[in-house]
Amino acid sequence: MGKKRFRKFGIILTGSAVEKMEEARDFVLEVQLPELRKKIANETDPDKVTEMEKSKKDLLRFVLRQNQMINYSEIILPTTVKFFEAHSPYYALIKAKTKRLARLNYIAYVADDDGTLRDEIKEVSRDYALARYSRVVGEDNKQPSIKEVLENFQLDENSVLIIDPLLV
Repeated sequence: MGKKRFRKFGIILTGSAVEKMEEARDFVLEVQLPELRKKIANETDPDKVTEMEKSKKDLLRFVLRQNQMINYSEIILPTTVKFFEAHSPYYALIKAKTKRLARLNYIAYVADDDGTLRDEIKEVSRDYALARYSRVVGEDNKQPSIKEVLENFQLDENSVLIIDPLLV
């Protein structure tokens, strides 16, 4: 796993650290800030409103710091595409830069998360993914050509390479 150095804070970030930072940032944006905004709207005590506004600003500063660290890390050492596999509830082979993006692609194109997807998705080696993908049979009951396999593998973008045949 490649390491990413963030000079401003004197720390080294690995891919999993960046993933955790993204998850923390998303949790603040999607859960904590909306809840705090509701509390502020319903509060009548001006002192409590002032205190909650300060908390809101602190949360926004946290999000900005997370974004700065994540973006700076991407500039220092761009994330390479990784391969992930999920078996339950349906099989999928996914190409993504992070496990979080793989999970989001699974939810978007394969099936909903029943709460176990975070543990279910596992990173696999590039060679394993290439072997699995080269043996897949498409909707027309034909295997893709070597040229097609290599072209899809060399694209530096997130995608679902194999979906469980029960869903096709």
